[in-house]
Amino acid sequence: SIRGKNIFIATTDTNWQTPYGIQLADKNKIQKILNFPKVSLNYQVFTNEHSIYVLVPFIKKVFPQAKIVPIIVRNNLDYKYFYNFGKNLSSKKSLLIISSDFSHYSTPEQCQQNDTQSVNLLYSQEFNQSSNVNCDCTQCINLLYGFLSNIDTSFELVENKKSTDFGEKNLENITSYISAYYIKK
Repeated sequence: SIRGKNIFIATTDTNWQTPYGIQLADKNKIQKILNFPKVSLNYQVFTNEHSIYVLVPFIKKVFPQAKIVPIIVRNNLDYKYFYNFGKNLSSKKSLLIISSDFSHYSTPEQCQQNDTQSVNLLYSQEFNQSSNVNCDCTQCINLLYGFLSNIDTSFELVENKKSTDFGEKNLENITSYISAYYIKK
C-alpha cells in the first residue's frame, strides 16, 4: 500500500520485463507528474500490485512503441484531487487504462443493480455522482473523469461479466467486471 499520509499517488520509472520485450516507462512524463502535489516515486508498492502487472504485457504487444506511466492511487475521499490530477494527465497522445473490479461480495440481484447503476454513471460522466459508481477504486473514476473533461467522448460498453462466468460457485460472493472504453466524438 502507499505509505505516508500526504501521499495520494505512487508511480515508478522502472521498466517492465514482458514476454514481448522490455516495456519502457515514460521517464519524462513521470518526472512531470512528480511535480504534482502528493505524488511519490515508490517502486516497492508495484512489486505486489497485480492489476498493472497483468496488463503490461498486453500493452507491449498491442502498442510496442508506447511508454507507460504506471500509477497506484490511495483509497481516500479527496475526489477533487484525483479529478484535477486526471486533467493534468490528459494529452492527445495518451491512453488511460484503469484496472478496477466492480461489484464485490454481491448476490446476483445486487450485482445486477450495482452494475446497471455503475454503467449509467460511466455513460454520464457526472463528477458529482462518481462516488455512486460501485467499484473498488472510485478515485480512479474521478481521475478518468478529469482525464476526459476536455474531450467530447462517448462511452462504449464492451461487456459486463461476473465471477460466476469464470467458475465462482458462491452466489453470495460475486465480483463483477465492466469492460468499456471512451472514444472521441
